[in-house]
Amino acid sequence: MLAGLLSLLSLSSSNPSNQATQVTLLSMKITRFEDIEAWQEARKLVNLVYDAINANVIFQKDFRLVNQLQGAAVSSMANTCPVK
Repeated sequence: MLAGLLSLLSLSSSNPSNQATQVTLLSMKITRFEDIEAWQEARKLVNLVYDAINANVIFQKDFRLVNQLQGAAVSSMANTCPVK
């Protein structure tokens, strides 16, 4: 996945004397955040985490750990969405 994302990204400097780097997506139009591959993979991760928790009754009893895992998984999905 990372290799595919890196092949889509072209890093170009907006000003040679400036250290800021501009990231441009090549040959991919994103109209919805659901189109972002990283968001799709994060959603799969969320589903895996929830399925793993629901499959183990003993694990479900550790409420604090379950809450942390669910929060981290959902956060990975939420943080891939661009915000205006």
